[in-house]
Amino acid sequence: AMLAVFQRLLQEHEIPPAFTNSVLDWIDPDDLQFSPDSAESDYYLTMEHPYRTRNAYLVDPGELAMIKMDGVDEQSGEKARLLAGIMPYVTALPTPTAININTALPEVLLAMGLNAEQVTALDNIRKTAPIEDIGTVSGVLQGMDDNARNALKFSSNYFRLGGELRYGKTRLFLNSILFRSP
Repeated sequence: AMLAVFQRLLQEHEIPPAFTNSVLDWIDPDDLQFSPDSAESDYYLTMEHPYRTRNAYLVDPGELAMIKMDGVDEQSGEKARLLAGIMPYVTALPTPTAININTALPEVLLAMGLNAEQVTALDNIRKTAPIEDIGTVSGVLQGMDDNARNALKFSSNYFRLGGELRYGKTRLFLNSILFRSP
């Protein structure tokens, strides 16, 4: 379900669909190429500043900039521009997790397969009170793919903590992902 959401998000931001295959090769545990338009360590090792694929989940969404985007000119800044468009909607977590229906941005809900009316209805419900179980909004989720529906939940286990400390001319930034067990 998350792969389909990611693909729809890429499509909405005009990122070539083959990028999904490159991301899959970046995170899968082997060095076998998923498809001809993706890349594994052998591709990245031929670059001016060589590196290997992570072969694990991303640690930071910024890693997407390191991944091959076939058909896009990196020198012109086109890849950076395209990735900047999806950065508000992606995150990197150490384990697969569902999307919190209470905090998901409208663009993420659209990528999950909801239409604009459903997203507006959910947004109106969320403004009055947090959604405490998916059953309370089952009418709004009518027609949603079952896999996508199963990727929704009403709480979160991961939280982002960001901060900045200034002392004279020194600045210290903090950006952490916190985990709270159920």
